[in-house]
Amino acid sequence: MSDRLLELFSQKALEPTWDCAAVLRALAPHLPKEVLGVAQHLKDHGQQARVLMALLHYLSSDEDCKPMLQKALEAVRQVGTDRERAYLLVALVPHLALKDRVVVLQEALEIVRQLKSFHEPEAILVALAPHLPKEVLQIAKRLESGRQHAEVLSALAPHLPKDVLQVARQLYDGHARADVMSVVVPYLPKSDRRPVLLEALGAAQQLDDGRECAGLLRELAPHLPKDVLKATRQLEDCDQRADVLIAVASHLPKKDQKAVFQEALQVAQRVEDLGRRAMKLCELASHLPQDVLQAAHYLENDANRDAVLYALAPHLPKEVLQIALQLEDGCQRVELLGAVAPYLAEKDRRAVLQEAFETLPQVKGGDLRSVMDKLTPNLGTISGSSLYPVLRRTLRHHSTRPRSDLLISLMHLMPMIRELGREYALAGMIRAVRQVTTWWP
Repeated sequence: MSDRLLELFSQKALEPTWDCAAVLRALAPHLPKEVLGVAQHLKDHGQQARVLMALLHYLSSDEDCKPMLQKALEAVRQVGTDRERAYLLVALVPHLALKDRVVVLQEALEIVRQLKSFHEPEAILVALAPHLPKEVLQIAKRLESGRQHAEVLSALAPHLPKDVLQVARQLYDGHARADVMSVVVPYLPKSDRRPVLLEALGAAQQLDDGRECAGLLRELAPHLPKDVLKATRQLEDCDQRADVLIAVASHLPKKDQKAVFQEALQVAQRVEDLGRRAMKLCELASHLPQDVLQAAHYLENDANRDAVLYALAPHLPKEVLQIALQLEDGCQRVELLGAVAPYLAEKDRRAVLQEAFETLPQVKGGDLRSVMDKLTPNLGTISGSSLYPVLRRTLRHHSTRPRSDLLISLMHLMPMIRELGREYALAGMIRAVRQVTTWWP
């Protein structure tokens, strides 16, 4: 097997497009010894190191792991790119003995220190943060962008909360400043938390970008619900304001939640983008089902309205069922019936599913996949004597389509075929397809 794998991976035609390391890592749990044999011949040191590290999880013997670990370390040290070499050194650390970790971590840190450009080094620094927090903090101060500052300082927050807070307050980027402050709060003494949260809230409100401000308000909502609610009402964009209102409502006292959810609904109905409006209605469906149902009627796009009805199905199954039965489009009707069925009483569920399956022959080939995704979990509730005529009519309908379309339809109908005839039916279907394509290529 190892020889065959080696032959396959040595084919030059595969080199430009195939990520050998990714494929070998996927094979590692199943063929560890064979993958090891191939990995030893990989010319790319980075790929070789990644495969050897993956194999460490699947070789139980220490006698196998120790030489492999040494081989992986040697491969990493020969990687030509500084960033990749530093990243792989840090990734190797959890596998090393405690006495060896400090040496390898210092080696990776020294590489980072010598980097002339700090373009996207945060992944390495984030990985180093738990091991060498003070050293990483000094390097973090030299980073160029607010995003980089935020990612590295957030990783340092559990280890050096007070130092991170001090650096965060000096950041020019308001978004990064507010973001790091909200992350560091849980690691501060309780007496210091609220002032820092209010400071982060103030930084968020000063942002010119409404979307960034709304994102930070959502992060702060669990900690300062009433203050965030007041700040949210100052957002001009209805889309952003509705988002934050929905996020903050759940963190308010019970007696205040419904009023804020209703406020969010009123704001959501003023969102001009109907797709975005539908998303807000879906989020509100569990809190204000009757109001959301009424609002869904004003959505002109069928797909948007259907999405809201799916969200309402667990909360208003009877109302959604009545709407589904009135739909003229076969695909929409079947999908909605399948979505609402699990929430109906047992006696009603069978009748609804029977109706859904009876409509299946009307569904176009391109829609079969989404329809069967909804219906497949319910196959066991319908008797074979009821399913068989449905499958027969559906196959007859799709047999008039081009062969390529029919084959796709058969693929989506496989769960129903398996339910009726188990593996024998599937084998018979595949045999029939082969015969037909042989007779009429």
